[in-house]
Formats: sequence, structure tokens, C-alpha cells
Amino acid sequence: GRGKPAITNGIRGLTYTEVTLHGPDQDLHSGMWGGKMPNPINELVKVLAQLWDGDRRVTLPGFYDNVRDVPDEERAMWKTLGLDPARSLKAIGFGWKRSTPPWASKSSWTTCASWSKKTASSLSPTP
Repeated sequence: GRGKPAITNGIRGLTYTEVTLHGPDQDLHSGMWGGKMPNPINELVKVLAQLWDGDRRVTLPGFYDNVRDVPDEERAMWKTLGLDPARSLKAIGFGWKRSTPPWASKSSWTTCASWSKKTASSLSPTP
């Protein structure tokens, strides 16, 4: 945060993929077309939903290859930083009051997940 010195010792990196879906040039009424014509948004949602398992780990084969485990000493140092998950969420406009959101799991809501583990995100859908 501001006013606190920091040393960056690594970056998680970025891979970008663009997906284009093709479908009809108009909305189709489900009474006439339901079941006959796949809805591009429904198809995209099905694909995206398969990117993570129930513990929010990315399911792509080999995704976590070559990701080092964080040493216990490093995890212990992170705990001394006084990071506040509720305050972090409030800073992005999500006013969660408790320390851990209900969707969090062991792998998703930790400093380790933010600073050292690879992740996958779906961003910027456009018509």
C-alpha cells in the first residue's frame, strides 16, 4: 500500500486469448428456436465454467506445472503484514464485512493466491 516500501521479486505473467463466437444476427425466441439453435452466450458460459474446479483451481492440463510451492517461512512473513481482506474488497467497491468471503476456499482467498499462484480470468465480453 501507499507509504509502505515494497520489493517485487517476481511477476505471475499474462497470456491473452480472444474467442469469437458466431451465431444468428438477431435474438431468437426460445419458443421457436429453443433446442434447435445453440445460443452463443450459453455455449460460452459452458466452456468458461469448465475452467475451474469446485476449489477454484484452474483445470487446464499443465497449468500449474513449474509453479513452486511457497516456503513456510515466506507464508509466515506474509502473515505479519497485517493485510485485511475485508478492506481490500471495500477498496474495489465490494463491501464484504467479514474477513473471508463465502466463495473463498483454501486456494483462492489467501495472500499466496494473490502473490504467487497462477490464475485464469474472463474479462471484457463484447457484443
